[in-house]
Amino acid sequence: MRLCSSGWKEECAPRPQGPCIVAANHASALDLYTVAALGFTNVVYITKGWVFKLPFFRPVMQAAGYMDAEKTSPKEMLARCKTAVENGCDIVLFPQGSRKNPQARFKSGAFYLAELLKLPVVPVAIGGTGKMLPAGTIKLHPAKIVLKSLPALMPGAFTGPLAHLEMAQTVKKQIMQELEKETL
Repeated sequence: MRLCSSGWKEECAPRPQGPCIVAANHASALDLYTVAALGFTNVVYITKGWVFKLPFFRPVMQAAGYMDAEKTSPKEMLARCKTAVENGCDIVLFPQGSRKNPQARFKSGAFYLAELLKLPVVPVAIGGTGKMLPAGTIKLHPAKIVLKSLPALMPGAFTGPLAHLEMAQTVKKQIMQELEKETL
């Protein structure tokens, strides 16, 4: 990606001690790889089911312990996430659920999971990957790439029965503000 970029900017906030939930915006298939560039290397992804249908990726993703958000029951998902965290893994999600609409609301599952597991949430802003590799293409285009991990948010900072929804809105707002700064 760096070779094809027309600029590369990377900023990392101090990461929390121990495992965390990484919540990133999603604009390209390249986004999965950008998370590792920010130092999140012992990770498990929770992803949509269609990715598991790709012949090459399916065995690799299954071997790496990635989870199919559409075919895994909530009870099994929670158990597998607990096991991953006990093994020191960060859990990575793209709460938009799709790379087709960058303005889509963040779904609350990642934040509900953070509440249940009492894990900090690290917002990650990813910019430029949608221009470098737009959805539906396989050709890379030069683009300025911006990767920023933001300070972690603790689930306990949000209270009430809809705390996870408030956290989702806060994380999305923080990410969008960071990306807007980069385009000014």
